[in-house]
Amino acid sequence: MLAPQTRVIYRALPDESLDADPVAFVRTRAEAAPSAAYIHLTNEINPSAALVEWTIKAITAANQLGVKVCALNLATHKNAAQWDLMRPAIDLAISGGHAIGVHVYLDGVTDGGAWDWLPLMREVGGLWVCTEFGYIRSIR
Repeated sequence: MLAPQTRVIYRALPDESLDADPVAFVRTRAEAAPSAAYIHLTNEINPSAALVEWTIKAITAANQLGVKVCALNLATHKNAAQWDLMRPAIDLAISGGHAIGVHVYLDGVTDGGAWDWLPLMREVGGLWVCTEFGYIRSIR
């Protein structure tokens, strides 16, 4: 019953650096991923101009291949300015029907900072996915 509503996100390591060529990264995973899966791009890399550039190249490759990606997957507690820095990559992803991945970890003390992506999500729309979510003893 859930199959039509389920979105598979295909993740293969390594994905926690920008060392890989983004075009080769997407191509390799597209060949291995199940049909219609979203390809998980990077994982918990700090927002930067380099991440924007890498992500835009990866999304462009995905568009050329006709596959979808789940971009960014930024760690929890990234502030609004960090999310805004990623805006060029986010806008490109949303315009192409790709997903934006976020991580949310709640400790009952610093939870407010886990939601700084919500205003941007509400502004730009699109598909945003919690690729990691959990309750933990301490975010520190």
